[in-house]
Amino acid sequence: MKPALALGLCFLAAGCSDGDPQEPGPTFPPEQTCGVKVEITGSLTATLNGKADEVTCATGLPGTGVRTGFQPAGGELMALMLRVDEVEKGVTGGNFPATVDLQTRAEVWTQHYCAADVTEHKFMGPGQRLGQPYGEGFRVVGSGHCTPSAGSEHIKLGPFEFVTVITW
Repeated sequence: MKPALALGLCFLAAGCSDGDPQEPGPTFPPEQTCGVKVEITGSLTATLNGKADEVTCATGLPGTGVRTGFQPAGGELMALMLRVDEVEKGVTGGNFPATVDLQTRAEVWTQHYCAADVTEHKFMGPGQRLGQPYGEGFRVVGSGHCTPSAGSEHIKLGPFEFVTVITW
């Protein structure tokens, strides 16, 4: 069999790679609107697996980029807050500057050297605020990572994935 034909059959039959592995994007069920996957180690430890019943979400006011908080159901971590201020309504893209805050009862740890990719930013319908219709609701799915800054070595935030609904 000729090499070009064998390679063509390989791509058709098995989805062969050209040697440049593609990093899969965040995977959350299409109906899920709140979740975060992350592992935190060091003086604060927590593992969040992205399950819908594992956290509750709180979002910021319209027009402020992606601002969302994830509040775990239990444990030392009281909240993980994510801010991606440069994202505008409906926009997707990669490497947006981001900030992550981790809150416990005793302290708030802020990581400014983060980047986030937004892979989905889809209109869902009317938004809500205090149980009343307000703005437009968008499902936002993405991932990110942080580079530790000086003085933050005692807590390591692993790569993260998220899904939330924000109001524009």
